[in-house]
Amino acid sequence: MFLKDGGVFTTTRDVAAVFGKRHDVVMRAANDLIRAEPGIAHNFASIEITSKIGFGFRKDPGFEMTRDGFTLLGMGFTGAKALSFDRSASVRVSVADNVSAQETSRTAVSVRG
Repeated sequence: MFLKDGGVFTTTRDVAAVFGKRHDVVMRAANDLIRAEPGIAHNFASIEITSKIGFGFRKDPGFEMTRDGFTLLGMGFTGAKALSFDRSASVRVSVADNVSAQETSRTAVSVRG
């Protein structure tokens, strides 16, 4: 997860790594989720991900997603890593939100002062 424009974001590549899934499986799940619930599409932005392949590189489609998109996507996975995610996701998101809020407060103070 990373902070960007005052929000918490991640990528499908990071989700694949955390859940021990192939990136194409995560992309399929994200696309299926967006097709099933078009109203959540604003949580997913298309990006291009560069992957090292042998001695070269390949560009693959991916998504950068908000914390809500990440949570919705992660809730659809099964297995031990998914169970661990379900238990700890709210803690990680709360910590990230607190960091984001603190940065926003510091910015607001420095603009005024």
